Amino acid sequence: MISSQFRKHVQAAIGLMANEWAKSSDEKLIELLQSRGMSQMEADELRLFMPVAFCRTLFKMVKWSDTYQVMNEDNTLTEKRFSETESYQIILEETIRYFQEPSEEQVLAIAGRSAELKVINDLLLKNPVLKIEDIILSKLVVVR
Repeated sequence: MISSQFRKHVQAAIGLMANEWAKSSDEKLIELLQSRGMSQMEADELRLFMPVAFCRTLFKMVKWSDTYQVMNEDNTLTEKRFSETESYQIILEETIRYFQEPSEEQVLAIAGRSAELKVINDLLLKNPVLKIEDIILSKLVVVR
């Protein structure tokens, strides 16, 4: 369960993640977020969903799936809706708010951690005539 402070944690994490993530591993980022008062679960949600929210906000014209899959410990997949994931919704709301006056460097630092940005970039580099609005990506798989 996310805390009542999660929105504030998301707001604080944007600059922190942009500045520290480029030079740190996921594990170090989790430790840093936890040192700022976040629970393990909240730090994991930020690590997973902040890059996704940034990439989806940056590339609104891509055809995104409304659902994602969670790889469970027993290697089964559970489908979830982004719209029903409270942590993602808060992260997305704060991402949209941040994008009103974004720092290009910070946007790229965070969005660049998403697999989606790599795929979009690779597709556009390999297919120069491809239009971004013609890109359809498969569902995100989250390993927990």
